[in-house]
Amino acid sequence: MAPETGRSLVAWRPAGLLARVRGLVEPLRLTQVAAAVRALAERPRSPEWLRYQAQQRALALALAPIVDAYARLLRPHHPPAPPDAEALLWRRFEDLLARDWANAEAGLYPKALFFHPPMRDLVAEAPRLLFSGAPERWPGFRRDLELELMLLGTADVLRRMAIPPLVAAARDLARPRIVELGCKSGRLLRQLHAALPRAELVGVDAAPSLIARAREALADVPATLVDERIERTSLPEAAFDAAVLWGALHVIDSDGRRGVLRECRRLLRPGGTLVIVEVLQGDDFFASRFASLRSDAALFSWLRDSLPALLSTCGFARATGEPCGMMELTVARRLDA
Repeated sequence: MAPETGRSLVAWRPAGLLARVRGLVEPLRLTQVAAAVRALAERPRSPEWLRYQAQQRALALALAPIVDAYARLLRPHHPPAPPDAEALLWRRFEDLLARDWANAEAGLYPKALFFHPPMRDLVAEAPRLLFSGAPERWPGFRRDLELELMLLGTADVLRRMAIPPLVAAARDLARPRIVELGCKSGRLLRQLHAALPRAELVGVDAAPSLIARAREALADVPATLVDERIERTSLPEAAFDAAVLWGALHVIDSDGRRGVLRECRRLLRPGGTLVIVEVLQGDDFFASRFASLRSDAALFSWLRDSLPALLSTCGFARATGEPCGMMELTVARRLDA
């Protein structure tokens, strides 16, 4: 009987299989390597800048073919990225690195945050987990690894995009209070503490494996962690100057999103700031591919939804919205009425 795909069995004989594997792992495109070399040699920069650029570009160039191979193995009939979508992806990557460096140069967060990428910790953690006999730790690890892969090693860079508007919201406050709903493994809270050491930080997440990772990651950071659903917490009303949602809305359904935004409004003082970093909505090739790979109904729903409309119906005025790499940064204010 012929295979369901209709392809000849010859394709799965050794020679055909080798050809298929070679096709799955595409060689690094010379244009991407050339762009990296040009950026590093373009003009004299500090050793820190060279180290940062080399680190992020090496990560992206190493992870891109792995993600592409994974996508083709999982969905062999899914179309490859069209040239214009891929060119846009790398332009966004360039812009994201430039913005990250400019933020640090402006003193919004320390450059020391650049040089501890999550992938380094994940690679070191994998063998320990493998032999630990603690299966409850795998979901959190897998979530963090998936994020790093799909964002081409820029997850921490994208987390830092939430910091400048939070610094602005805290500027005139002696001890600002900031809550993150959906804090996952605590990496944004750790970076926030480095940028705003005087801030009182609270993180909320209902996933046991993630909150356990956050407790470990924040052992030396004065942050409070709450193991609760983010749609309705036990935290006091109007107790926070700012709230942040990083990748928390695309993993829940439409009703859940409204519940989370209403909870943010309840927790914020009048005029308080809400910062959201989320997957780009609309017809974005890479976000759609990610949703397809995961067969993720919530993410597909998010791509069709409208964040400005959600904010309006939940009592927020959207102040700004702009792309950041493969995600979008939105800043909103809680309306008094």
